[in-house]
This record gives sequence, C-alpha cells and structure tokens, in this order.
Amino acid sequence: MSLFMQELLDIAKEIIPEADITEIDHNPNQIRLSCKAEKNHLRRHKRFQPIIIQLDDDSFPNFGKLPNHVGDKLRVEFTAFIRDKRSQFNPHTTKSSKQGHTPEIWVFSPED
Repeated sequence: MSLFMQELLDIAKEIIPEADITEIDHNPNQIRLSCKAEKNHLRRHKRFQPIIIQLDDDSFPNFGKLPNHVGDKLRVEFTAFIRDKRSQFNPHTTKSSKQGHTPEIWVFSPED
C-alpha cells in the first residue's frame, strides 16, 4: 500500500472508527470499509454492506504515480467528503448469510 493511500486510510479510520478498513489489493485506488451489524445470536458475524471509497480516475489518472503524502488541502477535502457521505449513508444487511452484499461506492473527486 502506498503511503498516500495509507494516509487516506488513517483519515477514514479517524472518522469511522467502528469500521474494519482495508485497501483492495487488486485495485490500489480503492479502500474498502466494513462494519459489523448489531449483535444477533443467529448471525454473530453479520456485517452491513461494504463501502468502497474510490479515487476518481480523472482526478488521479496515474495511480502508479500518486503523491507521496496527502497535502493539507486534500486532507481537509477528504475529511469533509467522508463525513458528508457517512451522514447520508443508510447501511443495510442481508436477510440471509448466504446472500451477498452489493457494496456502496463513494467516488472521491477533489476540487482542483
């Protein structure tokens, strides 16, 4: 994981501390968030639908050459983006553990 993506991941962890957060190995421009749902003795490991935070392709056209660090302006924008999306997010679960979730995708596109 690049240092840039690690810094974005750390920001997301600060805002959504209850989430398990990992970078998606096969896609270096995405971070996946997953939160456990309320306790349920029938489904002890039940989770809400995952959230994928994706960097906008037009804003970050060359993922092999991401910046080394998240600058102050980008940090403020990303923090506001995560807070806004989280406030609008209405998580849901599946009825059965055999059903798969469709992830919610949040595309981060910083202002120029």
